[in-house]
Amino acid sequence: MTNLSLPELTQKLTAFFSQRDVVLFAYIFGSLAKGTGGPSSDLDVAVYLKEDLSADQRFDSRLKLMGEISSILHADNIDLIVLNDSPLALRYSVIYQGIILDEKNASARIHFEAKSMSLFFDRQYYDQRHIQLNLENIAKGGL
Repeated sequence: MTNLSLPELTQKLTAFFSQRDVVLFAYIFGSLAKGTGGPSSDLDVAVYLKEDLSADQRFDSRLKLMGEISSILHADNIDLIVLNDSPLALRYSVIYQGIILDEKNASARIHFEAKSMSLFFDRQYYDQRHIQLNLENIAKGGL
């Protein structure tokens, strides 16, 4: 990955994202954010892009941002996700474990986090119930 400490990494990324108008807010998450990353760990970054961008524009922005981050950090194992298009469980993980790097619109971030957490917890009951029913069916009759 990179030899930068977490504070150095967050400082560089915060400065980087503050200059990117397309990014409304950004997080670092994963093992490096938790302090458990090692030399072979990738850098997990999540961004929320302007809502008026099309899916193609979000994809292009993702590729461009990954390239630019790779260049400034001199690292090639960057995993950048676009929160606008991410599954609910991944959104929850980013919000729960992530470190906010930059936010140009605090109300947009708070709205995104509140909505994502609400949907995650609403769905969690049904996911757990589905798993429980499947386990009971397997216990009764096998696969």
